[in-house]
Amino acid sequence: MTKELLLSDDPEWLMVLDTDAVKNDNLPLSELLNDSLYYPAAGFDGVPIQYCTGDIYSFVCVDYSRSKKLLMEELNSDQKGFKGYKVFTWRDVAMDELVPNGWHPEILPGPDENPRKHQSSIEEPYCIWAIMERLTDFDEGHGPKRFSLLYLCADGAASYQALYNSNGFVPLILSIIRPVHSFGGNYTDFTNPQGILARSVKANKTGMPEFLLHEGIRREDKQLESIWPDYPFEVCSFGETGIYVWSSDE
Repeated sequence: MTKELLLSDDPEWLMVLDTDAVKNDNLPLSELLNDSLYYPAAGFDGVPIQYCTGDIYSFVCVDYSRSKKLLMEELNSDQKGFKGYKVFTWRDVAMDELVPNGWHPEILPGPDENPRKHQSSIEEPYCIWAIMERLTDFDEGHGPKRFSLLYLCADGAASYQALYNSNGFVPLILSIIRPVHSFGGNYTDFTNPQGILARSVKANKTGMPEFLLHEGIRREDKQLESIWPDYPFEVCSFGETGIYVWSSDE
């Protein structure tokens, strides 16, 4: 990342948390949503976390095909979890904690977007908040001491409206990495700049994310361009992953 906005110091709100505070205090919604990374159709992809921790400390991941049991198994797995990190503490999050003022969808699916299309792939809704802490075998060069993970089993577009639009926040980064569409399990194409996710993002009166993560698309002249015209400028790439950072400004 080249923007100076990105955080450089571990945020105090995250560093002072202990198990009692996480489990019993009010959910720090402002800290979790402000300057966050939002990742719909996330599955258990750790690429954004691998490359953005230290710039981003709060990750909001959404996927309605990931069961809570499987998620917790992966978070606590040495093989499938986040390399160099363990679960410091976690808790379930209730819906009214996420939308304390209530919420009703403002942006609805279009005629070609049928949420019932893949009803069989939808798991029981839940939300967990986990604090991930770096293992003592790894030093600061591996990543920050902690990061926050808010994971929702829910629809990615509706969750954006509920979390950000209704609460007056905007994530710093929107991640749309290989969202599985059609036969894969998603009723809508998140890469579509006219799709319900894009319409939900644009409807936020507070603004739009500064950055978009995506592979980009190749034009006929072989030039790479962003999937959404709102983010025309290529900032950098994530190593050999094929993921690029796109910006709304030069």
